[in-house]
Amino acid sequence: LFYGTGAIIYLVLWLILPEAVTTSEKLEMHRQIINISTLRDEVASAGSGLRKRGSSFMLSLGTFIRFITEIISRLFRFLFQLTRRAAGAAILLLVLSFFVGISLAYLVRTPYEFGVYHLDTTTLSHSFEWFLPGAAIRWQVYISMVLLLIGIVGLLIFIGLRLMLKWPPIRWQVMSLLALFIVAGLIIVGSAIYQYSRTTDQIASSSQHQTFAFKHKKIHLTAGSYDRDQYLAPLSGNGQSGRSNDVLSEINLSVRPAPGDSIIITTIKSALAAQESKAAYFLRTISNSFQFQDTLLIINPYFRFPLRDGMHYQKVDLIVGIPVNTEVIIKDEWNWHIDYDDFIGGMDNGNIYIMTSAGLKSKNPPKQETDSIK
Repeated sequence: LFYGTGAIIYLVLWLILPEAVTTSEKLEMHRQIINISTLRDEVASAGSGLRKRGSSFMLSLGTFIRFITEIISRLFRFLFQLTRRAAGAAILLLVLSFFVGISLAYLVRTPYEFGVYHLDTTTLSHSFEWFLPGAAIRWQVYISMVLLLIGIVGLLIFIGLRLMLKWPPIRWQVMSLLALFIVAGLIIVGSAIYQYSRTTDQIASSSQHQTFAFKHKKIHLTAGSYDRDQYLAPLSGNGQSGRSNDVLSEINLSVRPAPGDSIIITTIKSALAAQESKAAYFLRTISNSFQFQDTLLIINPYFRFPLRDGMHYQKVDLIVGIPVNTEVIIKDEWNWHIDYDDFIGGMDNGNIYIMTSAGLKSKNPPKQETDSIK
């Protein structure tokens, strides 16, 4: 324009002319008449531009926030679905492992222990029969277990499938039926427990005293082997491994002072049953043994009774009376099987004691260390 002089003139005018800042200057720049109407229109136009720019920014900010919120929401939904399916699978695996474990326990033969009672290689079903003698009570327990399993396991299976596969909600009829199974099972097992408690109403006990002349001042108290297999295997009748026909249980041993110069061994046996005659029968089938020769007393740490008798709280208390001032040498493992109250001042790590009128007293008690300042 104008052979290139237009650009130079524009640049000179841009440098020397002031910038239109105010509304009136902007109106003069556009050759408009300055009055109240034009000023109001110009201000309104500027405000509209600001609102448009503000609305665009807020719209972009809201879109970004919605995007982030959607991502977080989908992540939480995924984790929730994963956790729910994992919980359902865990419940189903728990039910399956329970049935597999019970089945194996009923089939596999292995030694079982019930407190102080030891059963030779047998199955869980035989152990259960021994623990609950009496067919009537046992069948009540079986029926209650079946009802409880149907109710509880059925509920767990449905919960697991619903969590894992989104099964529809359980109907109230099915829920009521499962609850009925559980309640019936609890009622029957309560009745079985009550009847079982009545089987221990009567107790039978017997005591036997054996006296042995003793002229020595020292006695050795020891026990047979603690390897139960050496006791269980011969009890089967053929000396071979297999299910024994007897149950072993540990005796309760007490060592006390005895008057005179004799060794007095008292054996007290007891058993419980619903009738005294039954308890007396179970009492007669209990057997235990010991050997006494010169200064050596060997006590079988176990007593036994037939497996077919069942568990009727059979018990054997063996009381060994030793003359006062006799030196008593106790084998290490027997220290912990003798009644703690038989020792004066408690049991120590030694195994040589003197029998006093008050009980066993350590012959060489450990010296008490005292702090002294030299």
